[in-house]
Amino acid sequence: MLAGWNEDAAGSDGLDISEESTISVCLAGVGYDSSRNDLFEFFPVFARVTGTLDTGEEYFLNLQGFTTMTGRSESGYGDTDTVILRGSRRGDWFKATTTGARMLTLNAWRNTQGFDIVTIYGRGFQDKPNTLILEDTPAADTLRLRPLETTFVAPGQYDLSAYVCNTVEATRVHRNTSEDRVVLNDSEGNDTLVGDPAQVTMTGQIPMSGPEFSYKVTGFPDVMAYSSSSPDDYDTAFFSDFTEEGDTFTTTSTVAELTGEGYRLWARLFNEVHYRGEVYVFGAGGQDAATLTDALADRTTSGPPTEMALGQLAQILWLNRLEKIELDKTGARERAGSQHIDTVFAHWE
Repeated sequence: MLAGWNEDAAGSDGLDISEESTISVCLAGVGYDSSRNDLFEFFPVFARVTGTLDTGEEYFLNLQGFTTMTGRSESGYGDTDTVILRGSRRGDWFKATTTGARMLTLNAWRNTQGFDIVTIYGRGFQDKPNTLILEDTPAADTLRLRPLETTFVAPGQYDLSAYVCNTVEATRVHRNTSEDRVVLNDSEGNDTLVGDPAQVTMTGQIPMSGPEFSYKVTGFPDVMAYSSSSPDDYDTAFFSDFTEEGDTFTTTSTVAELTGEGYRLWARLFNEVHYRGEVYVFGAGGQDAATLTDALADRTTSGPPTEMALGQLAQILWLNRLEKIELDKTGARERAGSQHIDTVFAHWE
């Protein structure tokens, strides 16, 4: 571990934690970090590094006042190095890719490279939301998003946890055969899910005057969204497909799924009968089909029931511009179908 000035890497007002630093503190002469587990912590105005040398001696570095600081972890030692990025109360910008993680806080840059574990703490959002930008890795990644909490696991690459980031944007840039998966969890308030094969968003607001949150995931082939069973919220999902694609929409009283070539959108809407949810599904000109299990639909009017308020139904479903709709009954060989109907309303009691 070496600490000091590196004008090429950090600019005229920067500090680079690397072996190329002009003014430096050498730790065992092993390169960027020690051969044991090291901890880097970056704050808006200072940074500190702690760890243990091969001799068993503990070390501590404290760096303060630099506009740009960079921490690097060198692989190949078999150790586990951790970096923690701690933001300000003003609302900060974070980004994590295969090349490293970055934080822009109070007009100061904090850069990291090569760490096994990345943890991000947003402290507040007085001026603007805390924003986290993520890119996938070549591995089979798993991204889990819930209000103010993000976890990202990339096997063989790095693990990331982020807290109090109320805006998260994740993009799949490695278009390979890896089975990347995204799991979305809602808040206890009213949330909206909008999804198509290319992009899925979820927005809402945490109850009791909490902050608004927004997720956006782009290019991921498998997206699963979970709605809570709170009796007081009302979550809505909008699914749509691509033109000239033959997609299949399947739903029961609790689960809705839209699938097509190379993608799956899956949403679990409610767990208890007193929970209310709503789904809109739009076809776009392909040979799209929907299969509804144990649903009730008026095959004469294709509209909602007139004798009952929609809020009293366990789940309601709007289907638009689908080529074929089939109604199945659990445990029975009964199937009814409709074709080429512009709008169909179905529900579960």
